[in-house]
Amino acid sequence: MRSFFLVFGVVLALIGASFLPQVKEYRAEKAITHFEQGNLKAAKRWYFFGKLQGDLIAANNYHVLNYRLARYDETVSDKKETATRQKSFRGFDKLTQKGFVPAAYNAGMFYYRSSANSGNFVKGLQYFDFAAQSGDEMSRHAADMMRARSHVAARTAAAKARRGSAAKRAREKQNEKKYQAYKKSADAGNGFAAYKYANSTRFDERELRAAEKYALMGAEAGYADAQDFLGEYYPKRKDSQAWLEKAALNAQNRSLRAANELAARAAKKRDYQTQRKWLELASTPRGPFHYRIINDSGVLRWRGLQSTILADVNNSKKAAYDLALMQLDGKGGPVDRAGAIKNLEYADDWDDAAILLADVKSGRNSAGKNSPNYTSQRLYKENLKKIDAQKHRPYYSKLRPLVQNKTIRYATDIDVKNFAQGVSTMYSNKKAGFREWGKVEDCLRSGSCFYIEKPIMLPPDMFGAHSASFIVNPAIILPKQHLSHNKYIFMNERQIP
Repeated sequence: MRSFFLVFGVVLALIGASFLPQVKEYRAEKAITHFEQGNLKAAKRWYFFGKLQGDLIAANNYHVLNYRLARYDETVSDKKETATRQKSFRGFDKLTQKGFVPAAYNAGMFYYRSSANSGNFVKGLQYFDFAAQSGDEMSRHAADMMRARSHVAARTAAAKARRGSAAKRAREKQNEKKYQAYKKSADAGNGFAAYKYANSTRFDERELRAAEKYALMGAEAGYADAQDFLGEYYPKRKDSQAWLEKAALNAQNRSLRAANELAARAAKKRDYQTQRKWLELASTPRGPFHYRIINDSGVLRWRGLQSTILADVNNSKKAAYDLALMQLDGKGGPVDRAGAIKNLEYADDWDDAAILLADVKSGRNSAGKNSPNYTSQRLYKENLKKIDAQKHRPYYSKLRPLVQNKTIRYATDIDVKNFAQGVSTMYSNKKAGFREWGKVEDCLRSGSCFYIEKPIMLPPDMFGAHSASFIVNPAIILPKQHLSHNKYIFMNERQIP
């Protein structure tokens, strides 16, 4: 009986072995599918099973995802994150000892930004150099970049202590060493180093022209930073637009700045449909699940060399705000009030998005026909910051609660249009100089132009030179007291004499 079970077990093992390649392939396919969909936890589970069976690729990918999940999960404590980091590093180190080259790259990336004077810097280079000697180009480039960056980090304490022009010359000398190291690495075939060298020349027009071949080299290597740079700093190139488009659509690290630039170029041509298309892309932040992970033919690598192209928030929120204005106005496409609300909710603290959102939800700006004047609001915000910084002009702070309780609001395009239609009649009466058309221009230029919706008494400290301008609703009758240095633009003749 025992021999029967033994034979049966051997047969099952042989059958299982015959299916092992198919099982391994199925498992890897499922894991990478989950990864591409952004479901990193599910992908990690599939890689874990492969890790248990001795699959080196699965083990490497498991450690990449395990640390990625702990690193960017706000609910994970610092202590647990540190422990996970150490566990992942030990895993990469063991795989390196087994000769798995991508694991050496991943181990080196833990030390990529270490100070040149530290032991971690030496450790990182050892891992990169080992992988580079095995023919891994990404590791060779990473080692070159580390050595180039180290020229600035290696400044002596004496150089740091110096002040004035001597310190400036010392910094310039160290920076020049770094840039030449980038150039040397670029000449050896490092595309990202080529971009870094070209980027260092952007403030010198003559050097910038000479570095064009390096900018092109970085762009052709597939780095979104370089593609964006080539499109921005070499606008006379016939393929400038094409490089910006490649940067905006780059699969690894797409540039939101490039998408915004493409939207701006379309707006100049009054191609609003294209502008709206690029804003839709620019208002969508880069995928958070792929951040700092590179999929290299099924092998995951922790972090790439490229830097992050500005902040997602700065670019995507601006684009979301601009797109919301177009959706409200039906510009470049149909009116999309729901889409505008969604974009304004995402833009939240960009410009006056919160105030505009409240207006849209209340119905005052439905269909976009009464949407606030973007330029006017931007100017107002800039002026408000300047005024708030001056202690002898505190009265603008009194406007905030009036805006919040909807007693006043930003003047809109339609408000100005309505006033412009009625101002000629008032001007013909020649009763008051402050009702001239020029005051409307002042209102728009100053950016501090508001529309009064409810009868109010402005706070006492709202009076004084350089105060705000107000367009007064025809139904509102203001007391004579209001006619001070504040500018009031009346749509009719109703006021108390």
